[in-house]
Amino acid sequence: GESAWTTLSIPSAFGLSISGHANNDNDSQQYAYLDWRNAGLGVCKDASTLGANTGNTGNVCDSGAGDDNVTNGEHLEFVFNQDVIIEDIWANNNHDGGFGAGDLITINGVDYTAITGYAGDGNGLLASSLSLAAGDVLKIEFNNEQFYVGGMAVSAVPVPAAVWLFGTALIGFIGLGRRTSVS
Repeated sequence: GESAWTTLSIPSAFGLSISGHANNDNDSQQYAYLDWRNAGLGVCKDASTLGANTGNTGNVCDSGAGDDNVTNGEHLEFVFNQDVIIEDIWANNNHDGGFGAGDLITINGVDYTAITGYAGDGNGLLASSLSLAAGDVLKIEFNNEQFYVGGMAVSAVPVPAAVWLFGTALIGFIGLGRRTSVS
């Protein structure tokens, strides 16, 4: 359903938090906004209610405050609680007739060509993956066309085997040191 959050926290293996922002610091609070059906995640300047509104098909984004997708002067911030690799990001503009030639979306300061489609269609934005450390911000912002974030492919950064081996060896040395000093 149509839903708005000051910070949308998704309790997953990655501990994801999402927030909506205005690029102008003087602007009022922005909300992460989930549009119903196949639209996706956008930004809402003023919401009539906060939290999940399961099954609600009515817009809770104040219509006088603008649209509920990411528009001029807005961006979404994604923060994970562990190191991750962003393999792809899908965006759509289904409420406004789709993307056209030259439409761009800015991700962490780099402009990407917007491609029509929905999550899972194999036509996301990224040409190569992005690595993020725990707590780093993934900033997805308006460039020249409004959009929704429709999906994201994320995987955890594996802990290197050497770290596990070193940790196991360290525990073994501690145990060995205790055993020899007691003798």
